[in-house]
Amino acid sequence: MAIFLASLVIFIQIATGALFLLLIPALNMRSKYAITGLGLAIGTLLSMLSSVLLNSTALASMAWFIPTILVGLVCTLRIPALRQQLREFQVQRSESIAVTVGLAAGLILLAINWIRVPLSSIRSGSSVDMYFLEALSRGISQFGPDHSILMSGGSLRYHWFTYGWAGELTQVAGLDSFVALTRFLPLVALLGMVLIAASWAASIRINNKVSPWWVPSLAALLIVVGGYTGALYGVILNFDSPSQSLTTVWLLGLVFLFLHGLRTESRLALMFIGLAIGLLALGTTGGKASHAVVGLGGIGLVVITSLLFRKSDWKRAMSLGLAAALGIGIAYFWVLFGVGVQENLSEVIAVRASTWQGLDPVAGKWGPLLGTIAMLLAIIARLAGSTWLFTTASGRKSPELVFSLGAFLTGALALLFLREGINELWFLLAASAPIAVISAYGVGQAQILLTGRIGKRRAVSITLLIAGIASFGSLLLSRNWVFESIPLTFFQWPGVLFWLAIVSVWFVIPMLAILVLRKLPETRQQSLQSIALPILAVSVSALVLTSILTRPSVLWTESRPLNTGFGIVQPSDPSGAGENKASERPVDSLGLEPGLNAADWLKRNSRVEDVVATNRPDSSFIPAFAGNQMYLAGAPYQYGLGAADQRVEIERRSLLSRSLTTGLNEGLLNALCQDGVDFAWIEAPTDSFAAMDVVASESFENITLYDLRQYCTLD
Repeated sequence: MAIFLASLVIFIQIATGALFLLLIPALNMRSKYAITGLGLAIGTLLSMLSSVLLNSTALASMAWFIPTILVGLVCTLRIPALRQQLREFQVQRSESIAVTVGLAAGLILLAINWIRVPLSSIRSGSSVDMYFLEALSRGISQFGPDHSILMSGGSLRYHWFTYGWAGELTQVAGLDSFVALTRFLPLVALLGMVLIAASWAASIRINNKVSPWWVPSLAALLIVVGGYTGALYGVILNFDSPSQSLTTVWLLGLVFLFLHGLRTESRLALMFIGLAIGLLALGTTGGKASHAVVGLGGIGLVVITSLLFRKSDWKRAMSLGLAAALGIGIAYFWVLFGVGVQENLSEVIAVRASTWQGLDPVAGKWGPLLGTIAMLLAIIARLAGSTWLFTTASGRKSPELVFSLGAFLTGALALLFLREGINELWFLLAASAPIAVISAYGVGQAQILLTGRIGKRRAVSITLLIAGIASFGSLLLSRNWVFESIPLTFFQWPGVLFWLAIVSVWFVIPMLAILVLRKLPETRQQSLQSIALPILAVSVSALVLTSILTRPSVLWTESRPLNTGFGIVQPSDPSGAGENKASERPVDSLGLEPGLNAADWLKRNSRVEDVVATNRPDSSFIPAFAGNQMYLAGAPYQYGLGAADQRVEIERRSLLSRSLTTGLNEGLLNALCQDGVDFAWIEAPTDSFAAMDVVASESFENITLYDLRQYCTLD
């Protein structure tokens, strides 16, 4: 029943967002897939914001449904106009194929991930942050964004919109822990990505040039399956970061509507589109800050170039850009401003992304430099199709190309200047989603030119053959080769091979393109200069395809150990970037069953607002599964993401919490009572542990729960 109810809630949210868009006069958007995809982006955001903003009011229980009521009331006044709009909708065959292909590929990946990470052991193969993320989603839905579930009286300054949506769905539908976060959210993100990417790719018309039928399918695959050619990390549909996945939907919707609005003549329609853009910009910033940064970089460059060259759309670009900037600014000051520790954008970790991916081919300062070059080449491969727009005057002037340049350069600057091992890649990963759609369009135009020179069948077969050869070579080089002895200490083996796995395709593909085109009867007698464009068309197309064809390398590259300043580490478990795993071992050492039983007991015998103290304050296990307000849990997160003036209190509570391991004496109990603690969760106590007889307890193997309410009342 809970699964059915959650599905119904999502359907209502999508319908609400779609009707919201249909109310925009002269929107001039005829694709059912576009309206549905954008409706999903807007509907999920509206429902979450309503639920959060009305959390502490009398309307809290139905807050998620209020946007639906308001939109529905307005729709009743415009029924004739809505009927006319619905009659004008079209379903292009190319979009239907793309949606089918994208969803099929995504569902296969989701099924594999669900098998890899079962709900019964969510930490077995997932991110080390998952307990924190589930606790955050519960806290947002139960206590609102101004109160941290990790610390009573505390707050968190973190991009929580995605987790607010998951928590809302959990609360409304009565879902178990992690079901919304790891099951429903990836499905919703997949659906939104595919619908928006397919419809957007099919709608792009630069100088009225139509794309081949397969371009929307390529766009969907690049977003769902594609990665960074030859590199370990670079998939957009990310299972270990829910915020990455759902925020990508909001970003795609933001960019799609922005570019669509530039071609909208109606002032009234432009006002409503600006409202939708501001809303999606707000969601993008509150969902994941890196997405907002690259989105603003791309949109900002479009606005600047429109002003500098006095384009006909400069007023529209200005107004829509201002709407996006306003949404981003509001979200920044509401959600992120004032975070206690600015370590997320610092050099505390001081490990380059290339080092974390094992791409540094040599020792010393040249290693990260060469590795970073390889990283950029790996990233550009998926985006290479957008460079084809440089070959025509209309393409060079197009806002699609300008946005791609702005978003990519913004993400590249983060890659070059930040040193956090993995976090700086979020910027370019965010930029990869909208640019991938534009890249697919560029590949389609490149293939049209190639078809005119050598024929359709040859153009396709040559491109696929060259892409396949280059990808196969890259896959071989990216294997986890084991060497009995290292030839030279200067070289990082097998880092050299990992580096070549990326760099080689950039040499192999143009070389093969030249050799093949020089052998064809149609181009055999022509000079290299005269066939330069066909060579570029083959190279650009093949490079983009390698980002899909080299993804099987993740089967072995995920397990390769890397040499960093922290010693030997695994890329999927970045040291210093997540929860202290040692703090989880007492819960997991005897299996999860005792912890789950204890959490169930808490849910049955306490209220969510009852404060729970634990002797494992670094862990977020209790709020993730029980949903209670904590005295202190997930201490590293609370310290880093809470307000600066809370640090002293966090340190005090941390010391007091850890002292619970040795016993519950009168002084400690009085201190807990004074701080408003209702329950104590003692895990793996010392052999000499002693508790006062007046405190009621409940034991679950290595965990004991103490009910302090009666004692504190008497005291």
